[in-house]
Formats: sequence, C-alpha cells, structure tokens
Amino acid sequence: MELMELESERISRRYPNAPIVEAIIEIRVNRATEFTHEQCKTVFDSVKDEFPTRKELLTLRASVSGGTQVGASAVQRPEGFQLLSGDNLRIVTATPERFTFSRLAPYESWDSFRSDAHRMWTIYRSHTNPASIVRIATRFVNKIDVPLPIDVISEYFRTGPEMSDDMSQDLSGFFMQLQLPQKKYKCMAILNEALLEPVREGFASFALDIDVFDERTFILEDEVWERLDTFRWCKNEIFEACITDKTRSLFS
Repeated sequence: MELMELESERISRRYPNAPIVEAIIEIRVNRATEFTHEQCKTVFDSVKDEFPTRKELLTLRASVSGGTQVGASAVQRPEGFQLLSGDNLRIVTATPERFTFSRLAPYESWDSFRSDAHRMWTIYRSHTNPASIVRIATRFVNKIDVPLPIDVISEYFRTGPEMSDDMSQDLSGFFMQLQLPQKKYKCMAILNEALLEPVREGFASFALDIDVFDERTFILEDEVWERLDTFRWCKNEIFEACITDKTRSLFS
C-alpha cells in the first residue's frame, strides 16, 4: 500500500470505543447591533421539546480600584442561554456573540455531530442575523484511561512530557500546552495534555484536548462548514500523532 494511502487510512480510522468525552463546534460572530442577550432566551423555542432544559449563562466580572480607596468588586452579568437535550447528550449555547454545539459521550460520528450542529446553527442565524462570522472552531476532548503500572509515558503517548533519565520517573500530575500553527490546513491548533484524577481503580486517566480554529472574517457561509470539515481531518492527524499502537488497542 502506498504511503499516502496508509496516511489516509490512519487519520480516517474509527474506533469502537472512541475516547471522546466532548466534541464541540463553535462559531463566533459580530452581532447585529439590536440583538441582546435576553433575546437569546427564545432563539431555540422551536426545538424546546428536543432541548427541554434551559439555563441562563452568567459571566463574572471583577474590578479592582486603587488610589486612596482600595477595593475590589465582582458583578455577575447575563451572557446568554444554554439548552440541554432530553437525552442529556447534546448542549447548545446562544449568546449575541457566540453559537456553540456540544456532543457528549458516547460520540457517534462526525456526520451526525456536524448535521446536528448545522441544524441548530441555522436556527441561531435566522433569529440573530449576525453581522459577520469572525471565528470558527472544533474542539475534541479525549479522556484516555491507561492501565497501571506505566513504566514511561512514551509507551502510550508520542507527544508528552519527557523526563531526564537522571530523575525519578514517578509522576503524580502534569499539564502541557502546545500552540501549533497548521500550515497544511491554514489554521491554528492548541493541544492540551494533562494527567487527571483517576476515575477507575488500577488506571491512570489522561486528557488529550485538541482545539482547531480559524480567526478571520468569513464572507461565505458555505466556506465555514467546509473549513469545519477540514478541521476534523486536522484534529485526526494531531490525535494520531500523539498516541502509540498500545494506546490504540485500548479503544478497540
């Protein structure tokens, strides 16, 4: 098999037990001047039977004053609304500047996830009529449970902290962030990797969080969804580049 075919097969691989705990599509906009956070409350009324749980999003804003009267204050300000589906697996968020759609585990497929997100975006757009789209992103949060003992992290992760051989290899926690310009896909990726609190006895839990985004003004909406499709492949490349065959065996 040609190298290109092997590469294509690797990044399009589907796992029976994918480690994705949350998949996210986010679209940020310049809002229409007349649209307020309170109007977000009714944006998704047409699907309220499908998304019956609704809560208001609040942003905490803190301020510090100096001079002769030093003090600090914090104010909660309404930002928008978040809805949860009846099966507790899908979350949609509407603010005047942001649309977000999330799918929680078990993640099914990109096609179904994208289709749901696009449907909810169409509703959001028709109600908010944003002036422009200025940022798009996909984010996939993976939780990988690795059986103990682990001699070295590189058994399971090709990208991770590398410790000197002159140090003890015992590790009780770490957080690593890499900011990765993606010239091939003309976008940016942020990779977060961390050791989490274990949830299963005899296992160590690792987070592999991949955020792929493009920040610019989009003229054509079709381009937005074509770019999001591209981000999926970019995410897959990064994910596969981070793990070993020993890790892959955990998902099958």
